[in-house]
Amino acid sequence: MDLGDIMVHLAGLGLLAMAGLALGLVCLIGLLLSGIVALGNLARRRRSGDHEDGDAGPDEEQVTLAAFRWETAQDPGTSQ
Repeated sequence: MDLGDIMVHLAGLGLLAMAGLALGLVCLIGLLLSGIVALGNLARRRRSGDHEDGDAGPDEEQVTLAAFRWETAQDPGTSQ
């Protein structure tokens, strides 16, 4: 191996290490954000009082992963 091959090999390892660090940083940020969201949900549940599982409070809407409601536009000619 001459000096050029060694330099190319080291440059490739450096690029691979930088890609690994970037991926690790993205994963770390994702874990930190999910931890913040989880702590926020726990704090909100404690602050809002004790509800039974599946029982929404008077000002809460029951929301699940599959909950979705289409918002339909009102016709301009109709009144409420």
